[in-house]
Amino acid sequence: MISPKVLSPNDPIQHIVCFKFKKHVGGDEIENLKESFIGLQNKIPGVISITGGQNNSPENLNKGFSHC
Repeated sequence: MISPKVLSPNDPIQHIVCFKFKKHVGGDEIENLKESFIGLQNKIPGVISITGGQNNSPENLNKGFSHC
């Protein structure tokens, strides 16, 4: 159960998913996965939006995760 002090049952919840690809995975495969992942918003009731892209953090602390 969600604590009423933190969130109400009607508040949206944001999830962050990061991907680390093996070296042999090409750009076309990554693009296809991205399109499939974003397409989930039309298949899962309650999902308002899905956004993502390639890591662009200047800190370089991504530990190999290239996309979120």
